[in-house]
Amino acid sequence: MKSNWQSMRESWVSKVKPTVQAKLSAAAEVAQESGSRLRKGMIETKETLSVKTSQAARKAAESSKQALEKLEMLDWRNRGMMYKGVFGVPLEVTTQRQGGGRLVPRIIIKCVDFLIVSGLTYEYLFKDEGSPRDLQALVDAFNQDREASIPPGTSPATVGALIKHYFSVLPEPVLTWALYDDIVDAHGSSFRRLREIMGALPPANRATLECITALLLRVSKKSSLNKMDAHRLAIEFAPVLLWPKPTAGASISRRGATQAAENNGMAASLTAIFRAVQLNGDDTRKDHPEDGDDYPAQIPLEDEPSSAEFSVIAAVQTLIERHDVIFADAAEEIWRSMGV
Repeated sequence: MKSNWQSMRESWVSKVKPTVQAKLSAAAEVAQESGSRLRKGMIETKETLSVKTSQAARKAAESSKQALEKLEMLDWRNRGMMYKGVFGVPLEVTTQRQGGGRLVPRIIIKCVDFLIVSGLTYEYLFKDEGSPRDLQALVDAFNQDREASIPPGTSPATVGALIKHYFSVLPEPVLTWALYDDIVDAHGSSFRRLREIMGALPPANRATLECITALLLRVSKKSSLNKMDAHRLAIEFAPVLLWPKPTAGASISRRGATQAAENNGMAASLTAIFRAVQLNGDDTRKDHPEDGDDYPAQIPLEDEPSSAEFSVIAAVQTLIERHDVIFADAAEEIWRSMGV
């Protein structure tokens, strides 16, 4: 009986055990292959989810960007609707209205074109305020129609006053409050420093300033005829191109007749000081006898301009005299191509 049991065991070991082992091995291989496929499937699923997540994120970002752009355009339209006329409108709103990448307000372009054709030799251009009635008529015309034109026969003095009025009623000066301290500290002594400062201006401000200083440079080159050199032009324009930011509770702009009168009074005071300083040993009175009663024998003590205001004048004078090296010559090139 023992030998029979031993024979059966040996037979099982030799016949059945290999078969069982083979089946177990095959099952292990199947399990391993299934595990590999499962891991591969999980990796592919993870990669697919990552790609889809990235695509969804990009679509969401693009949708957000488009929504923000629509809101921004709506904001610009709403801001533009706040300002019905031309005067007292921020430069950024004006350029947005104009479109087409035109950065200089149309009214300034029209005034500049008018003066280039018929005003460069006009005596005391920008100092002579022209007719208040004609000036108000032009202001009303442009406020009612932004595409209005300057009537033929208009005095260059009135057009010059219109330019100064436009700048004086801007909510923020062309040279900006952000650059006020830099410009004052520059003292107009270094055109390189001023060129750096001008590079920090917003595009519309820089283009507009480039245009107007190019005109003033042309006017100054005719000073033997119009009696307005770069210094006198700077005295007239400094108060309307840059003024200190008002303190809390004060008016934020130079808007209105009262403030315009302050600008004109400051320019007159500066002119009086300049002339009084020059009285000894020069021929200022001989060149301008009609101004003999226009300035005092002494430098005025009341409302005397500050050193900061003199620094702004010096800076504006440098912007005029060194226009070609401070700014690109875009405006001059345009005018040359027009043959004016």
